Amino acid sequence: YSSMFSLDDETLEAGGKAILESRGDLGKLLFTASAGLGHASDVLAALETEADGLHRKQAQSTEIALLKKRFLELKTQKEAIDTLASTFEALEAERVEAQDKYDRSLAERAMLSARLATIDRYVRAAPLLAEIKRKASRLAELPDMPSPPRTWSGSIAELIDQDAQLRTRLQASADEIDRARAKIEAIVVDEAVLAISEQVRGLADRKARYLSAGMDLPTRKMEVQMLDQVVANCLAALGRSAEEDPPRLILPAFVVGTLRTMVEQRSGITTSLRMARDEAAAARDGLNAARGRVSEERAVPEPARARLVAAGSEAKASSHAREIRE
Repeated sequence: YSSMFSLDDETLEAGGKAILESRGDLGKLLFTASAGLGHASDVLAALETEADGLHRKQAQSTEIALLKKRFLELKTQKEAIDTLASTFEALEAERVEAQDKYDRSLAERAMLSARLATIDRYVRAAPLLAEIKRKASRLAELPDMPSPPRTWSGSIAELIDQDAQLRTRLQASADEIDRARAKIEAIVVDEAVLAISEQVRGLADRKARYLSAGMDLPTRKMEVQMLDQVVANCLAALGRSAEEDPPRLILPAFVVGTLRTMVEQRSGITTSLRMARDEAAAARDGLNAARGRVSEERAVPEPARARLVAAGSEAKASSHAREIRE
């Protein structure tokens, strides 16, 4: 069978099973069995089932039938909502007119609401009108009085607060006055102390001066120490450091006169010394100038040299050089 019909044991076995499971379509089974397509019937059955699911005559539940039904429904809806251009224009005009009417209705409603609110205020104010008229008649019966400025109405609350504060302070002051009066009445007058009251007041001033002097005392002590040091330095300069009796340091009158004379003489001597120093400086300058001229000349005559030597010897022998050195 394998060489003649291309059938083996497995193919023959599968074909036999297919014949046994067939449903009367013998030609198809023989074809599949002879061709070796044992599973073709299963595939064909699945394809037929799928085809039946897509479309079957006079069937209402296939996919194509359901889609056709949905198409017809959509077409019906489209025809139902489809509108001609003229009809749409008329409907649009009606819509605009209706919108205008709606806007006017809203405006009228707002006006009516405002009017109703005004009427409601009038209705609620009507009971107060009688009270206002009654109070106006009572005010007319009262004598004329100046009206306060309108600006006072804004400060009424502040004035009320100030009035409350002032009343509280006034009450506190009255209580304090009562306590002070009670203390004054409880005081027992001491006649002895009252008699020396002026002296006590004077002691208060003296106490202030005493305290200020006590605060200034360290400075004064320091000044005294400085003056003592100055006096000690002066005594040391006089060679009388151990002297404790100041009157003994006073010089006699004749000694004072002698000292004054010596001071005056010293002043004259100082003046003469200053003049001598000036003359010596001038002579030194002249000597230097003469020496310069002598060094510039080739030969100095003997008479001039003798006079120059004599002048130098005389200058050395004079007392001016000694005074200058001193």
